[in-house]
Amino acid sequence: MNAVLDAALLYANRNWSVIPVGIDKRPLVLWESHQHQRASPVIIKGWYQKYPDAGVAIITGAISGIFVVDVDPRHGGDLAPYGLMPATLTVRTGGGGWHFYFKGVQPCRPGLVPGVDIKGEGGYVVAPPSRHPSGGRYTVESEEEPSDPPSWLLGLISQARQTGKVRARSWVADALAGVADGVRAGLQTFVEG
Repeated sequence: MNAVLDAALLYANRNWSVIPVGIDKRPLVLWESHQHQRASPVIIKGWYQKYPDAGVAIITGAISGIFVVDVDPRHGGDLAPYGLMPATLTVRTGGGGWHFYFKGVQPCRPGLVPGVDIKGEGGYVVAPPSRHPSGGRYTVESEEEPSDPPSWLLGLISQARQTGKVRARSWVADALAGVADGVRAGLQTFVEG
């Protein structure tokens, strides 16, 4: 049997909505209805008979109960300045980036910060063992269950929703976090001066 079909059936067994995708990451079927109704195993098997070289994508949002943080270092993606990622299902993309899977529903948010997108309601994410256009494969790096998102990530998403952009934390704010109020104002004026 086809390894991608096996993965698609496993994802479907987790109550995640799946669709077949081409090497270009585009759906090979009309996928909008699968945002509201999961395909049966019979339909999924039929897709992979018709498209034996297809990859698999998971529809994010309410239908699957997950959202994915897509970090692409080739475009400056780095969340380290904002906080640590908890143990969660983590995928290494075929292009050298990372997908962090979290429980819950969030809207899609391209460009949350440079090189970081949120794949949420109305979106999908290519999943292992699909092939990336670069030739590499998506692989599972950490087989944890999707965890609850960290509060710092929810804060970034909320800030982006309210203002349209995320303000980076400054090293000055971090350095002054433990300084007493009376001293903080003088030091901040001196440092930013």
